[in-house]
Amino acid sequence: MKHPVLFALKTIWLIFCASLVAACSAVTLIWLTGKVRQLRQLSLIFFDAFGIAVLVCTAIATIRVSLKARKYYSIYSKSIEEGYTDRFFKYFEKRAKRAITKKKKFDATMALASCYAEAGRYTDAVDTLHRIDFYSLSEKARAEYYSTALYTEIISGNTAEAEKIYAAGKGLLQKYSGGSFGEEIDRTLAALSFARGDFYDAETKLLDLCEQALPERIASSCGVYLTMVYLQTDRLEKAKAAAEMTIPNVSSYRDKQALLRLMKCIENGYGAQSESTGIT
Repeated sequence: MKHPVLFALKTIWLIFCASLVAACSAVTLIWLTGKVRQLRQLSLIFFDAFGIAVLVCTAIATIRVSLKARKYYSIYSKSIEEGYTDRFFKYFEKRAKRAITKKKKFDATMALASCYAEAGRYTDAVDTLHRIDFYSLSEKARAEYYSTALYTEIISGNTAEAEKIYAAGKGLLQKYSGGSFGEEIDRTLAALSFARGDFYDAETKLLDLCEQALPERIASSCGVYLTMVYLQTDRLEKAKAAAEMTIPNVSSYRDKQALLRLMKCIENGYGAQSESTGIT
């Protein structure tokens, strides 16, 4: 989704432009009919028409945004409970196909690739990424592309391919780490450290990320990885705390299922400890 501040500014700008066009059209039409010729009267009519147009355009924009947001969050929230349905992917496919500008097309296609990866449809995710003309992208967009491609290979378990992508995009990933979109890159690099078995580095990166105000989906996956790090390093109490902290904020079906499996592992771990100490 687009950053809320940028989205609000763009919406306000569109309302202003549409209202200005409507007011100018109304004044021009009145002037052409010859009913009003005096500049002072025309200016008063212009401001009245502009005010009315602002109210009408704001109402229309509010209704449209509300309907779109409701549809998006309905589909997205259901996916967390029910998994990734055909309706879910049809919605994101339509968004990618209907995007008009190059930037919107890129954002929608990247979102679709991420959804396929989260659903375990890795071939579809890679095929979707291949739709993008990589060499026409800006540096920042290339960093985003590398991050999504790298994360796809990491969660698919294809570490060898992940290392190839990292080697190709290392410079850009490091350059844009920590900046705009930097949280996603940092999460991906932490996941790469975990995949390599470097749990200390993964933990350091994840804890640094958790100190920031993160988008829900990044916070969710960071919580999952932090829980896995603690399990891999036999720190059950910390693993339990990380999982319990993440569960209320889980933002994807994949993370939800992963946390349920991890909680089972934690439960089994406590059971094994009880047996070894003779506690009943």
